[in-house]
Amino acid sequence: MLKKDIIEKILDVGLSTGGDFSEIFVEDKTNTGISLIGGKIEHTISGRDYGIGIRIFDGFFSVYAYTNSVNEKDLIETARKASAAIRKVKNRSVKDFSTQIIDGTISPIEIYPGTVSKNRKIDIMKRAYHAASTYDNIITQVTVNYLDSHQKIMIANSEGVCKEDERIRTRLAIQAIASLNGEMQSGYFGPGSGKGFEFFEGLDVEWYGKEASRIAKTMINAEYSPSGKMPVVIDNGFGGVIFHEACGHGL
Repeated sequence: MLKKDIIEKILDVGLSTGGDFSEIFVEDKTNTGISLIGGKIEHTISGRDYGIGIRIFDGFFSVYAYTNSVNEKDLIETARKASAAIRKVKNRSVKDFSTQIIDGTISPIEIYPGTVSKNRKIDIMKRAYHAASTYDNIITQVTVNYLDSHQKIMIANSEGVCKEDERIRTRLAIQAIASLNGEMQSGYFGPGSGKGFEFFEGLDVEWYGKEASRIAKTMINAEYSPSGKMPVVIDNGFGGVIFHEACGHGL
């Protein structure tokens, strides 16, 4: 994603004012999002995010700068501006490194989402919508969201590490609303995976749609939980979690 000699120059500039560690994070990410409400496409969006972040450490102190330019001069200038926050004598050098690409055979991608038409993606969404909306008359609204992302990254640092990785993610999020006597409850199911579009080929989309509606129906017909003063037993080491849930979110 970046040439080795450019990376070395950027990292070296990062250490030029006395920092003890510098690193680069490069990201090139494409996203697709489609929303279906009430059987109709509400909106669809596709985008690309690209950027390069440069971080420099001096002990516990850190400086971060970023740019979306791949021009060598711009990158070096960004590193220089970041390093200007540290005013010491240079005492570290960039170690030699070789780029290592993460083995993609661990989780091979069969169908890249970017090669699939939006019509095929919408067909998957409509199948989930139909299954959820026809589950029971108590279901009054169904929303289906489709998401996929293709992210390429590079991480390099002054310790000689330089690695590249590719991350593919897909997800189908289904929400069903059940209504009864002025009350509404929701059910949700969101199957997803670090796979390509092949994930949906073996997925029982109808089952997930029905399951979201089943949860909503169960919630709307459920009795209220008993209330009142009750004993609470808190195991050693678990008190912080209880405090967080009871008070932390409110704070």
